[in-house]
Amino acid sequence: MSGQMSRDRVLRLALGALTLPLLALPATAQGTVTIGSSLVRAANASTSGCAGGTCTFAIGALDADRQASGGISSPVDGMITTWRIGAGSSSGPAALRVVRPLAGGLYTSGGAAPQVTPAVNATSTYAVQLPIQRGDLIGVDCCGAGATFFTASTPQTARLDFEPGPLAAGPGTAPIDSDNFEVLVNADIEPTSAFTVNRVRRKKGGAISVTVQLPNPGTLAAGDPHDYALGAPGNKPLLLKPGVADVSPGSVTVTTRTTQRARSRLARRGRLKVRVKILFTPKGGSSSAQIVKVKLKA
Repeated sequence: MSGQMSRDRVLRLALGALTLPLLALPATAQGTVTIGSSLVRAANASTSGCAGGTCTFAIGALDADRQASGGISSPVDGMITTWRIGAGSSSGPAALRVVRPLAGGLYTSGGAAPQVTPAVNATSTYAVQLPIQRGDLIGVDCCGAGATFFTASTPQTARLDFEPGPLAAGPGTAPIDSDNFEVLVNADIEPTSAFTVNRVRRKKGGAISVTVQLPNPGTLAAGDPHDYALGAPGNKPLLLKPGVADVSPGSVTVTTRTTQRARSRLARRGRLKVRVKILFTPKGGSSSAQIVKVKLKA
């Protein structure tokens, strides 16, 4: 029994070393995604005005050396926390817009940030809380006054032009044009950690499997709520051994097993109630947790 307890302790120590650094990371640390333009080119092209007063210009394609580190479409479900826009010698009202591709070459709006007026000859940075989904693009609502510099002229680039704008939510809109201008906008995305518990099953040998639906890649753990490997102080006797897995988006199952202490209690009482903590940490994002109750029978 002492050998088993020693092995359990070694496992918890190893898992603690794996998981605690992930929990300690700030939301903008390793893994936070930046999409859109790299913003390394200066704005050198003007828009003479938009039909209806406002257009939505979205990034449809960019050469690799002009892309932000995360590409031009969001690889995760998450929240835009920061956005940036580059302006030239003229500026005007502008707003970040999430542009969602649909079937058949159509697009719809995923929402927009509050309107701002960027500084001239500079890159302006703004805080925001704007949801975004995997596959979404970004663009900017702007240029009703004309002669506004938020773009750079470049070959092999697709600027999707929606006018009259701004791009609306609904069944979908086709761009009126796709021309060779780089829209000088990018955004930082914090991956979401919200997940859904689909199923909890008791298995032979005191194991409990938990199946959840995950929005993003990351680390999934299940175990005793008092285990420091799952972010707890770790100062109480444990009834469950943690199970940990590196995961991809979608339906994922992780298994936790009863400790010798729990099996002894179950053998004496015939029944045992345990609480299972499920902890998901997306790459680059903050963790979230849920606790489910399970009744075990001898």
